[in-house]
Amino acid sequence: MKKNIILMAVLLLSSSAILAQISQGGTPPSFGLGEFKLAPVTLAAPDVKLLAVQDEQNDKNGQPMRLATAVKAGMNPQNSGSWTSIGRGEKIWQLQITSKGAKALGVYFDRFYLPEGSRLFLYNEDKSQVIGAFTSENNPKDLPNFATELIYGDKVTLEYFQPAYVKEQPIIQIGEIAY
Repeated sequence: MKKNIILMAVLLLSSSAILAQISQGGTPPSFGLGEFKLAPVTLAAPDVKLLAVQDEQNDKNGQPMRLATAVKAGMNPQNSGSWTSIGRGEKIWQLQITSKGAKALGVYFDRFYLPEGSRLFLYNEDKSQVIGAFTSENNPKDLPNFATELIYGDKVTLEYFQPAYVKEQPIIQIGEIAY
């Protein structure tokens, strides 16, 4: 069984490099603007004890190990987070999601579209892990879905930057969080 787990981990890690979302790099604009006051959205943590019992049963039945469980989110810039004007017509939308006790959080988007010129970043609480910038180059071609790698810790902040010349609205619909 340990050989299977090691083999599965190697396959997952090697395939994640192939399937990973390509980001453009950079630093979230808010990092140079001081602290923003964010009101985190708290999602209920799943029943970890129940999940452990299920995982033990699945292991006995030879099923693959669960890496995460989905927590329903239903968030977007229209119903969650906050917009801040940062001057010259530029603005930032930020959303901090918390799910207590999580080792890491991943974000699954039901619908995802970024206008050309805009950027989206995700980062953990102490800003030691930053992914992005995701841009219009990351817009899904066939399916509207989009997912990110895991962000370590029980808080993830999404930061969308919109330059003044961008008039088109983004579509950032978060369906689930991987806990």
